[in-house]
Amino acid sequence: MGASLPPTSAVLKTENNYYTNAGFNIYTLVVTESTVKDDFELVYDRCAARGISMRIRLHGGFLKEEYTEDYNAFTEIFPDIDFSQYPLLQGFFIADEPSWFGLQCIKNSYAPWFNKYYADSNLEFFVNLLSGYSTGMGPLRNAEGELITNNGTYRNTSGLYDGENAYSVETGALVKVSLTEEEKETFTTAYHNEWLTIFEGVKSANKHFSHDSYPLLDNQTGWRTDSDGEYEWPEEYERYLYDEWLARTLNMATIAKQNGHKFGAYIQAFDQGDETYPTAEYRLPTKLEEIKWQVYMNIAFGAKRLCYFGYSAHVDGTYMVDSNGEPLHLYSLVKEMNEELNKVDHVFATFETWVGVKTFTPANKEVCTAFEKIATKELAALTGVLSVSTDRELVVGEMVDGNDNHGYMLVGYDDPYNGNSTNVEMTFDGADGFIIYRNGERTLSECTDGKLSVSLAAGEGVFVIPVYVGTNAE
Repeated sequence: MGASLPPTSAVLKTENNYYTNAGFNIYTLVVTESTVKDDFELVYDRCAARGISMRIRLHGGFLKEEYTEDYNAFTEIFPDIDFSQYPLLQGFFIADEPSWFGLQCIKNSYAPWFNKYYADSNLEFFVNLLSGYSTGMGPLRNAEGELITNNGTYRNTSGLYDGENAYSVETGALVKVSLTEEEKETFTTAYHNEWLTIFEGVKSANKHFSHDSYPLLDNQTGWRTDSDGEYEWPEEYERYLYDEWLARTLNMATIAKQNGHKFGAYIQAFDQGDETYPTAEYRLPTKLEEIKWQVYMNIAFGAKRLCYFGYSAHVDGTYMVDSNGEPLHLYSLVKEMNEELNKVDHVFATFETWVGVKTFTPANKEVCTAFEKIATKELAALTGVLSVSTDRELVVGEMVDGNDNHGYMLVGYDDPYNGNSTNVEMTFDGADGFIIYRNGERTLSECTDGKLSVSLAAGEGVFVIPVYVGTNAE
């Protein structure tokens, strides 16, 4: 678990060790081309003093997404530094949300550079991808990667990212991109197929990818009465979950599973409802339940690495620490969550094979929009589970360890801010009991007829391993 920060960040300069005390064990350095060596050695020494590893984030410092076909016009990166000689360096965060053009930069510049210098090392090659359709992906393409010309070809520019508008390459004018859901899915598939082709060509035994779709929203958006006036904010507003989030997460999890890769996810630890982004719907988590729900839901979808994301340039109070590196309320929530997770993360690590997820809806309710969006891609059934009943929407993630033991992560699908519990009853075929992990603790319980009853608190994830006498009863 970790965070991405610049070398000047006060988090590692403080003597109070706030970063490591919160349970973080990796630091991602955001560097610039002109100062990379000094920045790297400075932060490396600070990480070494705290006993944590680090990686270098390249995108932003070097990945120039020029809108040209001359993708090979890049100079050698870091020609005088051999990063394989630094044992605490985990590797490289190659790019964050690269567009289609960014993927070409990776293919023609960064991947060859990595293969040339670090193919035989254990340094990681990591990219954070766009998980669902966005005009930020670049030119619209079909599944074969061919340009979609009936809508024109479009590109995004720095600072323009609202999911609908883009600039026309031909005219330079701002236009509205109107795509059907099928066209968006087709284009997203082309984007991910392009990435997988690049990924397969990277010569590393330590490569992975992640995504950063965020689920916690509200409609506390601001407005101005005139162009020069101050922002006004609603006194009352609603909190809700992003109904595309499950679909985007399942998409990335499925890509990883089908291609034998591991993937990670980012935890929402920020607010965009300030004057920097007055119309954004992302909300700041203010309760532990909102952090726990994100962590355990991502684990249910097979995520193996977690990182917290926040905008360090935002107004103080909208992230984990202030501009001086001093902890804020969100810091205490993240710290508590990490302490809980660090007690049991070794258990999740042994369940290396993610099988999939299955959703469950109470008998008296209609299927919610979020569940409808993944209905054709979720599991048809859970292995060894005869029945499931629940009084609220439920997500169950199934995974398997090296001894063919099946584990099930149970998380209620309800906005965790609301504080609602989810009561679940499951029947497992032939189970004699259960090993249960919840709140960082392990318990063993017997059962009758394979029945399990559990009440999930808001945001809680409960990991269940059925026990069969004579096989895995330890």
